[in-house]
Amino acid sequence: MSKPSHKSQAKEALRPLVALGSPRHGHGRDGLIHGLGTYRTFKEGITLLSRWLRREYDFELDDLDESLALNYLAERSCVVGQKALDRDRQAIQLLLPRRLTRLRAADPHDELAKRSRACTVEELQLIKRFLSEDAAFACDLSWEGGLRAGEIPAIRHPYERPASSRRWDGDRFAGIAPERRRIFTVRGKGGLIREVCFSPETSERLEARRLPREIHVRDRTIDSRSAYRICGGQALSQAWSTASKRAVGFSNGFHSLRHSFTQRRVRELIALGFAFGRALEIVSQELGHFRPSITRAYLR
Repeated sequence: MSKPSHKSQAKEALRPLVALGSPRHGHGRDGLIHGLGTYRTFKEGITLLSRWLRREYDFELDDLDESLALNYLAERSCVVGQKALDRDRQAIQLLLPRRLTRLRAADPHDELAKRSRACTVEELQLIKRFLSEDAAFACDLSWEGGLRAGEIPAIRHPYERPASSRRWDGDRFAGIAPERRRIFTVRGKGGLIREVCFSPETSERLEARRLPREIHVRDRTIDSRSAYRICGGQALSQAWSTASKRAVGFSNGFHSLRHSFTQRRVRELIALGFAFGRALEIVSQELGHFRPSITRAYLR
């Protein structure tokens, strides 16, 4: 009898832990996978683990224990960066009864970590010259609102899709005059719907792209609907990387615009008199993750 494929083993191992479509917020740390993107990356990680177990020991995933898991992660630490290593550890420990020790990647100080990932306004203008009009406008949206590439196609008005029920900070968008605020909503990781703020000029440009009716959009394996003629998702990320390399000789990824937004907003809030820690709290909600520790990581 042939052995099950590594992908099917990974899918079966994660099946009891999948809660797709159920918002992560409000559940605390329930140990379940709520986001399709997280499920996809975790399944890829477990598939690699399954392949390693069979190649090295002729074992299957059912044979996994803490010792084997740590041996695998030790090998991975020599070939992947810290972010990928942590992601693998998070996926694997879902299959075990206890948390795994966090290992350090062999070279945590790679070239990308040595320089700021933030994009300067001068770099942005240069890069936009090598992008289509739709992609360049999507960059402006991310620059102003701190949006991820995957969040852009499904922008909505609050009356069309209100923000999730959370204890939202009343100081969000502080420093932006009320008459200069145009509020929209986006759906982020884990299903959280948050408000984002654009200038009146950017809002007008967005509304000029309003479609007569919504269209279906598929980004990797994630389906959504878009009300605007706009670029986003993987296509936008790839276009950005290509254009950035042509314009400035390197690419820090489309996510560099979120870094720029974060650094700019923290500086603005501090200039208004907010303490550093308080500024991190506010911006963490504007980014949609409610974790100041993550916001701090965007400041390097």
